[in-house]
Amino acid sequence: MVSAIAIPVGGSHHGAHAFAAGVHEVEHGEPPQAHARRSRIADRMRAINEGLEGALPSLAGNNSGSEGGNSTKGSFQGASSLPRPFASAYTASPASFTGGGSLLGTSYGTRSSAGSLPGRELTESKPIRTNNVNIQNTEFVSLGVSPYGRSRDDVLPTLGGKLTPDVVKANFLTDAHLKKLETTYADASVQEVASSYGVTPILSPISEALKTSAKGGAAYELIHQGTHAAQELRRQVLREGAVVIITTGSMGKRFVYERLEQLGVNTYIIDGPDSWAQVLEDEGVIERFLPVDMTDSSKTLELCANAIQSLIDHDGVEVDGIATFCEIAVPLASRLAEIFGLPGNPSSAVDAARDKHATRIAVANAGLPSVQSRMLPSPETLVRLPSNHDNRIVRKKFVANMTEEHLNLDKLLEIGGQIGYPLVMKPVSGAASIGVLKVESAEKLSTAYLKVLRDVFRAKVNAGALVMGSDDEDDDVDSVANGNGGGGRSEADAAQDWPTIMLEEYLDGEEVDVDVILSEGKSVYNATSDNWPCEEPWFNETGDNAPCLLGLEIERALETVGVDCCHALGLTTGVFHVELKATSRGPRLIEVNTRMGGGPVRDINLRVNGVDLVEEHIFASVGIPCNPPFRIAVDGSEASSRRAEDRDPLDCVAGYTLNAPKTGTVTEGAEAVIMKWAEVSYVLSAEVFVHPGDKVTSKADGLPTWMGEIRVHGDTAADAKDRAEKMRDTLLAEILPFIR
Repeated sequence: MVSAIAIPVGGSHHGAHAFAAGVHEVEHGEPPQAHARRSRIADRMRAINEGLEGALPSLAGNNSGSEGGNSTKGSFQGASSLPRPFASAYTASPASFTGGGSLLGTSYGTRSSAGSLPGRELTESKPIRTNNVNIQNTEFVSLGVSPYGRSRDDVLPTLGGKLTPDVVKANFLTDAHLKKLETTYADASVQEVASSYGVTPILSPISEALKTSAKGGAAYELIHQGTHAAQELRRQVLREGAVVIITTGSMGKRFVYERLEQLGVNTYIIDGPDSWAQVLEDEGVIERFLPVDMTDSSKTLELCANAIQSLIDHDGVEVDGIATFCEIAVPLASRLAEIFGLPGNPSSAVDAARDKHATRIAVANAGLPSVQSRMLPSPETLVRLPSNHDNRIVRKKFVANMTEEHLNLDKLLEIGGQIGYPLVMKPVSGAASIGVLKVESAEKLSTAYLKVLRDVFRAKVNAGALVMGSDDEDDDVDSVANGNGGGGRSEADAAQDWPTIMLEEYLDGEEVDVDVILSEGKSVYNATSDNWPCEEPWFNETGDNAPCLLGLEIERALETVGVDCCHALGLTTGVFHVELKATSRGPRLIEVNTRMGGGPVRDINLRVNGVDLVEEHIFASVGIPCNPPFRIAVDGSEASSRRAEDRDPLDCVAGYTLNAPKTGTVTEGAEAVIMKWAEVSYVLSAEVFVHPGDKVTSKADGLPTWMGEIRVHGDTAADAKDRAEKMRDTLLAEILPFIR
């Protein structure tokens, strides 16, 4: 027999129910723990429903708005609360700019921004609580390592074996984990995997409350609108929600967690034990850091799932969503959301987006404009390998010393000829332009292949980001991006796979970024910014400006193709960073990133369009509809009565990224050359990514090193771009004497 628990809801507003009562079935005889959990969910759903009911009088008034973000005048006046773009308490340089050997990199850049807050000092650590994670057969061991100076008595769950400082070097997500994840559902369904892990699919109180809402009710209608009133209502629904974040990322992502704290989100971070999430917990920015042993990639999904289940069962946390802001963690986060039945994108769609060849196939099958591409055969076909090439150290040394004599040139040239020249060579999965190379002619194809192989083998993961390592790094820390683990990794993870490489046609025209938000399968936000010409042949970014200067017709065509490509891959929910080119033949896709864009992307959207991609991604991750007010400073303003495409930007911005103009070593004074621009009135921020003694590379010798970035604003996008370009010319000349 089955009995039902009805969740009571308050009265109606304007004659309509804010949300209908949710009904959940509870089987007689179920464990008391499960019954208690259902009761807790019912309580939270009731609180959400009643909170919406109470919020309506102050928020809704007579506001109305279309799904496109238009609104008419109403009683709610004033903008919703937003953080200040290009201003933060502390911003560290991404480790990818220096390739530091530490998990956090050897360099933390400095940043000055107009009106920014004073830097925050790292506080003294306190021990992590031991009851965070409860996993059967778990061994708790004490660590004596920390990237923050003084040792702390951390408690870390591991499955077998002792966790030593050497192991910690490799204890974070890598491509080895992704390869294991790809086979997770090969012989079992999502439900079977969850059951084997001892995981029970859960009901998200936020998502379930919205699903059981009465369509046509005042709250339901308001929460789907593109107004500030609706945005405040969405924030009220989110407040006190519980979100699990997978992988912290570099310290440059601190703004993400500070924004979640401002929104009242209870944030739990799962990461390797050396993560700086420890600091976020100590400072009270997040609710809790859950350290998980990631030395064995075959167990990482299970350990993370068990950590979340323990959070639910032992700590009574009602998890509303699972999310990430790091590229390397998207496949893991999507699978965890599937296992727990929480909102998110299908893992198959995420995998297809990360696989550039699979993306090309999906786009072509959908009848969208496609790019000619070919997969290269495995190195067993293209390379004359040594007999003991399965040995990690032998393989690394072999790749570092490979020459054309080791290549099957006929096969390589045959495939290159099928594409035509110039062409682009790139790894099927990767990031940060590592291993992406323009090849001008057949004569340069073999040299390019050798270069791409070396770069991919040198690549590693640092604080959740793929970065370029160096040839002289220790064998125990190099190439972890491809599973070549390092001290303490399992033998399976230490076997590095040869990279899968593809060739595709070189696209002419201007490159753009289109930031897309999908909600309930529909596009609710698209915004295009221009990318300046890359540092070819390496495709390193040099600058950008927003809004786009290509014209409304071209911009709309690019956005249409970008959204269609997301749909072709099967993506439905969240924030996506889509890279395209406006070619002489029309829009063409470069790639779809299944997460918020990195670097300045969030600040650009916030400053130009008034849209905070951090909160939109979290809305989507817990099942709250997204429809951000686009270029509307205040509800009821003159701008809100216009169509979205006719609204003026809230500001216009441009940024210049300083690529090292020559190869050498940075000397004293380089930082001052960049930071002096922070005093200029139209400069929004200035950042330095290198320090004296750091080695930098110019495009003549390899993937260029980013030395710094300066962002400006202007009355128009053209004005902002002109300012940044003039600054570029001056900077390039002034920085040269400080590279020896």
